[in-house]
Amino acid sequence: MNYRNSLLALAVASTVSVAPSAYAIELGEFNDTTFSIGGYFKAEAIYEKVDDGDSHIFGRSNQSRVNLKTVTEKQGHTIVGFVESDFYGGTYPGENNDLRLRHAFIKIDQTTVGQTWTGQFWVVAYHDYLDFLGGPRGTLGGFNFRTNLISHEVAGFRLTAQDPVNNDADTPDLAVNYNLNFDGSHRVILTASGRGLANDDFAGGGAIGSKFMLGPHSINLNAHYGEGLGASLVWAPTIA
Repeated sequence: MNYRNSLLALAVASTVSVAPSAYAIELGEFNDTTFSIGGYFKAEAIYEKVDDGDSHIFGRSNQSRVNLKTVTEKQGHTIVGFVESDFYGGTYPGENNDLRLRHAFIKIDQTTVGQTWTGQFWVVAYHDYLDFLGGPRGTLGGFNFRTNLISHEVAGFRLTAQDPVNNDADTPDLAVNYNLNFDGSHRVILTASGRGLANDDFAGGGAIGSKFMLGPHSINLNAHYGEGLGASLVWAPTIA
């Protein structure tokens, strides 16, 4: 959110789609392909009073986003295409209101190719956090959370090879997730992560993310340990 003694933050969202598959408006079918459009409008008005400084109010709506989804059934296979953008443009996300690409991928059955959530982010992907600028500090998957990758899902596992964070790496960044679902909507996700470092070194670590339901409420717990995980950790506000 805002870490300079914010007194008020108001977000108003007129939702067409919160997630790629939720509340999309179907446009129609053409040549066995179904087209749908989604997204939402979100506006924030923030009043801020800085210690020993003047107060001011400002607004923004660049988290608003739009997406296009296609679904094709062909010879027993399901082919999904998805593209989504928001307005957090610039070298640093949010530097200006230019269009920013969030997702652009094709999924054939259980195999995904393109830009989307990394395996490191997957460990906390199902946890609900109220933070306008991204996940809590120290959370695995809070940084470098979307990149070009190829992933495959099978028997509860998600195997991912990703564009490496280290430009000199000889191998892709790797992640293996295992998803455990329990009665009562409880969920635990186990993750192993590895990536190439400088001098041809390779480092790895592990993480666990969990969500336990208590009636209408939930407790979210996550932990991680290992080497080479810093590239996926957030220690300051970031924009997802």
